[in-house]
Amino acid sequence: MTNQSGIKVIIVGAGFGGLAAAIECYRKGHDVEVFEQTPAFAMLGDLIVMTPNACRVIAKWGNVLPEVEKRCTWAEKATIRNDKGEVLHTQKMILENNGFPFCNTHRSYYQAAFYQYALSIGIKVHMNVRVTEYYEDNHKAGIVVNGERHTADVVIGADGVHSRCRHFVTGSEENPVSSGFAIYRGWFPLSALGNNPLTDDLRRGGDSMNAWIGPDVHAFVTVCKKLDSIAYVLTHKDEYEAKETWSFPGKVEDVLNVIRGWDPTLRTIVQATPKNKLIDWKLLWRDPVKQWVSSKGRVVLLGDAAHPFLPSSGNGASQAVEDATTIATALELAGKEKVAMALRAYETLRYERVCLAQRNGFETRHRWHKTNWKEFSKDASTINLPQPDWLYAHDAEAYTYERWDDVLEAMAQGKPFKSTNTYAGHVHEDWTVAGVMEAEREVAPPPALRARL
Repeated sequence: MTNQSGIKVIIVGAGFGGLAAAIECYRKGHDVEVFEQTPAFAMLGDLIVMTPNACRVIAKWGNVLPEVEKRCTWAEKATIRNDKGEVLHTQKMILENNGFPFCNTHRSYYQAAFYQYALSIGIKVHMNVRVTEYYEDNHKAGIVVNGERHTADVVIGADGVHSRCRHFVTGSEENPVSSGFAIYRGWFPLSALGNNPLTDDLRRGGDSMNAWIGPDVHAFVTVCKKLDSIAYVLTHKDEYEAKETWSFPGKVEDVLNVIRGWDPTLRTIVQATPKNKLIDWKLLWRDPVKQWVSSKGRVVLLGDAAHPFLPSSGNGASQAVEDATTIATALELAGKEKVAMALRAYETLRYERVCLAQRNGFETRHRWHKTNWKEFSKDASTINLPQPDWLYAHDAEAYTYERWDDVLEAMAQGKPFKSTNTYAGHVHEDWTVAGVMEAEREVAPPPALRARL
């Protein structure tokens, strides 16, 4: 923890991004208070990965990262098959970057580790409270909870994909766009596979990552030996009334209908899914939000509230952690009298990088659903899971310190800020879901990320 800054920060939402922001703000000497609407954290969801760019931040939080690593997995290779089960490509997976690991475990374990550490350092976390109103003026901002006003220098909205704070910041009631796709998510003990010879290698082997790809469908299956579990995410055409929630149950027979005629091994995994271990999640897309900071510069968005990611991005939670350290560092550098400037600098430092990372998820799914087999025949790595160095080697805290004077100068002069937290030679282009969908009508992939990956 650095010297006290005198900056009071209210954070709405105690997910990964909200708790990371609370911890990082505490480290930078800010006074923090967190408000979360759920009464308690539950064992919801399935596996999620924190990549090295996030782990380098988490590594500064006492013993959190070593404790999480005890339950983490990351396979040395990913096997990518077609719908008949024929191996198309085996990709060697990077295990770490700059000494920081890829950590894949159940999302509830991260949630618990972040939460317990936040409590241990004295951060106030109010559970089971609902924010009904946001407000700000030129000198302060706040929220209303149960009719009571809570005021601070800054309010951070880390309240997820259905963010109320985003409506306050942007002044828009924009609705998410249906992607035309949904995902089935299953997570259950390896023992549920039984003694079926089709899945013996998965059950008895070590950690593994396995993908099956086909027209408009792909499945990703992960085995985690430390948790004695198997998890899968199956993306498919949206033909049912799925919802964007962890609580909407899926039906095994519906999943089997989607992969009728596919590899018997994949079908066997699905058939083994316990009834209470499957959800059906509708993929609703949102255009990148350009405005993360409110009109008076006192309320700001973070994580999914600002930039929701598709599961195929594999970096949504990690980008929220990057947001957290950037915003805490910007407030430290600007000081209490220049909070609005700090928040706008944070937005400028992060926007182009996050836009590119978001698009990565769209294009990965496209390459798997509409594979260019002519290109694949020349280079099998065209269907790789992306592991770009620009994404995973980044140090968001150091970048904020290094580019602070540059971003302030650009803002003061009203000039574009040249980001250097993407790949060399990148030129930012705004994009929309509609544009991506239009590109998907073509046989070839949209403008490729391969040179960048």
